[in-house]
Amino acid sequence: MLAETRAYRLLANDSELNSLFDALRGGKFDKTGQYIQGIFLDDIPDNFKKVESAPFMRINPIDENPAIYSDDENLAEEQTIQIDWWCTSASQSLQIKKLVDKILKRNGHIQYYSKRYKDPDINLKMNVRKYRVFDFDLEN
Repeated sequence: MLAETRAYRLLANDSELNSLFDALRGGKFDKTGQYIQGIFLDDIPDNFKKVESAPFMRINPIDENPAIYSDDENLAEEQTIQIDWWCTSASQSLQIKKLVDKILKRNGHIQYYSKRYKDPDINLKMNVRKYRVFDFDLEN
């Protein structure tokens, strides 16, 4: 499975993260039910890039490389992803960070980079975190 798809499923299906997002936002992300909790793969539709939608999240792939060899045979693939989210405050950043890290860590992801700054385009705090995971199931 692609690393970004795995991370999406883990985060979008986590009831604790869903509850946190709803509480921070003050309600459901998308009343139509078309989008799950404001968690997106690759790109966020422009109509959701606004303060009223925060927090919302984007998951992007970075790299997939052969890793861990035995007898000249590749046993695993190292996959890296970037998860960005936008929120209104440092307090929200911390709450989301702790929960996202916990969800991904218990599923084998290792966080190795982070940065936070104010996104000048939408006046929200943008959080950037990168994660690494080793996929030993090279057949699927």
